[in-house]
Amino acid sequence: MHPSHVELIVAIADAGSLGAAARRIGKTQPALTKALKRAEEDVGVQLFYRGAHGAHMTADGARVVERCRRILRDLDALAEDLAQRRGELTGQIGVVVSPLAAMKIIPPVMARFGSRFRGVRVQIRGGHAPKAFAALHSAEADFVIGPGPSSGGEPGLIAEPLLRTGLALLTGANSRYARTTDPKILGEAPWAAIGPRGRRPYYADFLEANGIAAKEPVLLSDSILSILSVLESSDLVCSFPSLVLPEILSRWNVVQVPVEMGPTGVDIALTHARGRILTPAAMAFGDLVHEESRRLRDHNPG
Repeated sequence: MHPSHVELIVAIADAGSLGAAARRIGKTQPALTKALKRAEEDVGVQLFYRGAHGAHMTADGARVVERCRRILRDLDALAEDLAQRRGELTGQIGVVVSPLAAMKIIPPVMARFGSRFRGVRVQIRGGHAPKAFAALHSAEADFVIGPGPSSGGEPGLIAEPLLRTGLALLTGANSRYARTTDPKILGEAPWAAIGPRGRRPYYADFLEANGIAAKEPVLLSDSILSILSVLESSDLVCSFPSLVLPEILSRWNVVQVPVEMGPTGVDIALTHARGRILTPAAMAFGDLVHEESRRLRDHNPG
């Protein structure tokens, strides 16, 4: 495929029609239609269905568009890398964070990073493994800060260990489980979990270590705000990283269930794509994440 076709294909996918894409990239529609035909001949597959209601990607087209988007992002990253090496403070970093990272790591890192790289934008969004890693594979993000890949690893990714946090169980202050000390009783509780469906909930290890079959959560959410809002006025129980308890207990009408959790915990890592060359600003951001994680480990040795 000719390099000039890359931007054209992404423009059609984003605009949804040949006419809108032509206006976006400054071409006439006949010229764009001709260029698209050449691109499809080059790759040997039809990329878009064309009709009265616009242009829609074929299955093959979706794969080509995904690869073209990555090429454009890599070109943007190259321009940012060269500009930063010339001393220009410009560009963008993408970061996907877990709740612990959002509450304990990102605020101090941003305070220090922002004072050194004022012109570099940092785009932060919440996300949970394993879906969070898709943003690294597609080059939409530079880092994921949160639970690392499973023990089997994730092809193409590098996980740099940051810290380990214990787990605590939280429930509403007026929940029937608020004073429970017997794990067996919690086997009857309704559970909530942070993250996507299909991922093993973190409370499962605790329950199974006590001879209790882990129930499927009745509430799932990627948002800890949603989870905490429901916990406040229900009997739901949810596991949270123990490092974030001071912030949560001071702001929400929830309590820690007084059971012994044992060695159950979660390893937090800084994960990035193996083949992606990080810009100087991104490397500095990663260094600050490591420094803040060391500070957290020193202040919370348990």
